[in-house]
Amino acid sequence: MTRLTYAMLAVAPLVILWGCGNGETSTSSDGTRDQPSATEAAASGAAAVIASAAAGRPIPRENLPDFVETRSGGRYLTSTHFSNDQRDGGMLLYAVEDPAADVVAFHRTSLERQGFTLDEAVTRPVRDNMETSFEGRSADGRSSLAVVVIDKSEPEQVVQLNFAVERQ
Repeated sequence: MTRLTYAMLAVAPLVILWGCGNGETSTSSDGTRDQPSATEAAASGAAAVIASAAAGRPIPRENLPDFVETRSGGRYLTSTHFSNDQRDGGMLLYAVEDPAADVVAFHRTSLERQGFTLDEAVTRPVRDNMETSFEGRSADGRSSLAVVVIDKSEPEQVVQLNFAVERQ
């Protein structure tokens, strides 16, 4: 089965639930719409999954700070996000069909252009792959991005971006 088929199978129960709603939405006192219901949110999320699968898994930008840039043509793999009293952060994993050296150079140039101070890039063998990693920190010290490029010696390289922004 294809990814699109799996996505459709995952969406079917949500569509059924969505159809069971009473059609009402809540509005605030100023007439603007409040947060969507759980069913509406699930259905819109499912639609995003289907659209992403059909389009080759583009990289979503929600919950990513502006300083986290991705290489053009990247394919989304997974991501996480966290938020607590001290910081917001997360991890993004994507794949790209470019040489590892070009991917490393792209991320270093991106962070330098945004005024980040960078550590030296370190390349080392990990299992059957070569990994190049480095970290950048913003001038004010509040934002950081750790980059790991996993050179699989295949058409695709895997990129892991770990980011954090400290709260004031």
